[in-house]
Amino acid sequence: MDWTNCLHPSDSTTDPIRFLALERDFAELAEQYRHAHEAAMRSGQVVGGAPVAVLERLVTGATARRHAIATTSGTEALRLALVACAIGPDWNVIIPALTYIATAGSVLATGARPIVVDVDEHAHLDADMLGDALAATRGPTAVVPVGLFGDGLDDERLRSICDAHGALVVEDAAQSLGSRHRNCVGGGLGHASSLSFAPTKTVPCFGNAGAVVTDDDDVAARARLIRSHGKAGNRSKTTLLGVNGALASSHAAQLCVSFHHREERARRRDAIAAHYLSRLEGLDGLRLPPMRSRTIHNWHKFVIRSDRRDALLEHMRVHGIETQVHYPIPLCDEPILAGCEFRSCDRARAWSRHACTLPLHPFLTQPEVERIVRAVREFHGA
Repeated sequence: MDWTNCLHPSDSTTDPIRFLALERDFAELAEQYRHAHEAAMRSGQVVGGAPVAVLERLVTGATARRHAIATTSGTEALRLALVACAIGPDWNVIIPALTYIATAGSVLATGARPIVVDVDEHAHLDADMLGDALAATRGPTAVVPVGLFGDGLDDERLRSICDAHGALVVEDAAQSLGSRHRNCVGGGLGHASSLSFAPTKTVPCFGNAGAVVTDDDDVAARARLIRSHGKAGNRSKTTLLGVNGALASSHAAQLCVSFHHREERARRRDAIAAHYLSRLEGLDGLRLPPMRSRTIHNWHKFVIRSDRRDALLEHMRVHGIETQVHYPIPLCDEPILAGCEFRSCDRARAWSRHACTLPLHPFLTQPEVERIVRAVREFHGA
């Protein structure tokens, strides 16, 4: 099959190529989005309600989990998951040195003590360093692995290491919905996982949203209570310190529409990524995303690494192509984490120096994809 069959046709070859194009998402499904929004508004229940219940069922199906608790953002979902697992001030929480600041911020918000560990070639927690960190840590400890950029986590090795040291696992799956490594899907690892539906994600909200997923009945019950000020209902007594974390019905309704198109859009992302991998292979000074067997990458991000990254960013800008850096500052260099324990961050710092994220979303046109490829190849002398 011709990979271009997955793309949107377009005659435009000179307009700037934006990193994200939510306006194209809306244009493609405008009537479905409007209908879903109007139905939610007509119900009169603008927070929670039927759309949230439907969304939670879709999320449990996508993650093979028993429970989903929708909330206002991926950051809130991670904090909610940690607190629902009773992680707090007496705990150590191991996190990767390369991830979005929200991972660290969610841990800090619980009062727990972050321990920052370096990443491997896949930008995941380095397994050997994780084992060493766990062996040296005293007291209750949790591990927050992150499926960065949409690459599936090696769940078997993570579980083996964490189980050997009695560590609790709470997965940050903000970027990995739809990914898989062996038999573990994104959101399916550990005692609980957090998901994000921020506008940049593979299932984007036109606003913000997230969800906690778990197989543990007690964790799910606590997460629902915490999401609603610690109350089971207006007339119930408050049993836990909670937050106002209920998701708006309109956001949930829009996400339900997006969920129904998730597989089709995943095929588009996969086709574009396969074309990038094929056309950019072997360029001098360029490293492509490392691939593994038995892994489904959701291509939330397509991150290349260049020995001349800053010059590449400028080259792409001159050619009208918007790129980004994920992430320019590793956690070990963030002032908010000064004083925390760090166990080597050399690879994370190298990722931050060399990473360049190319546009990859399901609304790119064939001419746009070809322009991106030509620009990268031209810069690297091809």
